[in-house]
Amino acid sequence: MACNNMQTFIIYIAMLGCMIGLLSGFFGIGGGVLIVPIIASYYDFQLAVCISLGVMVLNSIVTIASKFSHMSVSRSWIMQLLPGMILGIISGTLLHSHLSANFLKLVLYIILIIIGIQLFFIDRKPEKTSAKPRYTSIYGYVLGLLSGTLGIGIGSFCLPYLIHHRVKVQQASAIISVCTLVVSIIGFTWITTQLHQFSTTDTQLFWPILLILSISSCIVSPIASRLSRNMDTLFLQKIFAIILIAFGIGMLIDFF
Repeated sequence: MACNNMQTFIIYIAMLGCMIGLLSGFFGIGGGVLIVPIIASYYDFQLAVCISLGVMVLNSIVTIASKFSHMSVSRSWIMQLLPGMILGIISGTLLHSHLSANFLKLVLYIILIIIGIQLFFIDRKPEKTSAKPRYTSIYGYVLGLLSGTLGIGIGSFCLPYLIHHRVKVQQASAIISVCTLVVSIIGFTWITTQLHQFSTTDTQLFWPILLILSISSCIVSPIASRLSRNMDTLFLQKIFAIILIAFGIGMLIDFF
């Protein structure tokens, strides 16, 4: 790869990492919704999933470290969600290799639209009911399954779910960070053992892409988190939701 092309490549990946950091800092959303469809446009889908899970690991560590002193984690919610998520991520990584890349891309594009719609309408106000659902473990399994097969974070679906059951946003964010860290470590570890199946060119680019994305997102995320305290994040969230819906529809149109 020529020097100019390599510099352009680094700049593009760093810009993507900054966007991921903004999403994480402003909304508490993992970058998988951007990483996987963009990286999969140029490289193998499974590599894109693995990169996404790797970035989640480092972002979760940074988030937990930066908020550790004032994190309020509900052990009861973690104990209900995490076992299902662990089984789900294992099932997802095993299932992933048996599904075609085109099918996974189609599912991902549809889910992007669903996430966008969900983000647009969620108002982050708890519902009146505080009763914990009976099927939380099953829901956790589904989230883990989606994360393992598609490389998207659990936060996009888990946050509305927790808020609906009267968990405060700050506490929900802490629960999601802990669960994401455990789940993404398992998924990332498993998929990296399969890297020998890919071409030398792809595997040589794997670690630089992962490193650049992780560093740039981890730098931007704490800054965005501090800025979000004085900003109308709900308005920004709706703008991002519209962009995500348009992006998903555009990718679907290209797919067909």
